[in-house]
Amino acid sequence: MREEDIIRWEFAKKTKADEELLARMAGKTHTGGGAADPKAIGHHGHTKLFQDFLNAIKKKKQPLVNGHEGRKSVEVILAIYKAAETGKAVKLPLEKDPKWTSRVAKK
Repeated sequence: MREEDIIRWEFAKKTKADEELLARMAGKTHTGGGAADPKAIGHHGHTKLFQDFLNAIKKKKQPLVNGHEGRKSVEVILAIYKAAETGKAVKLPLEKDPKWTSRVAKK
C-alpha cells in the first residue's frame, strides 16, 4: 500500500479477481492520504464496521469486531507512534498507554 492505493497485490495463485480488484483500486488516492495529512484520513474504510456495530446493537448480538479485538489495532497504532517518537523498537503488548510529549502544543 502507498497512502490509500494498493501497489502490490499478490497471492500464491493469481486469479482474474485479483487483477480486477487491483485495476479498480488503482489511483483512488484523492486526499494525499494520512501520511501527508492526518486530517485527510477518511471514514470510508470503516463504514461497514460502523454499520455492523449499529446493527449488532439493534439486534443485541456481537459485532464482527468486538472491543477486545479493536483494542489490538489501537495498541499497534500507539506502539507505532511511540516508536516514531523515541526512535526505538516497542514491544507488544504495551504495559500501559504511552504519554505523549512531542504532540503537546507548546505555549
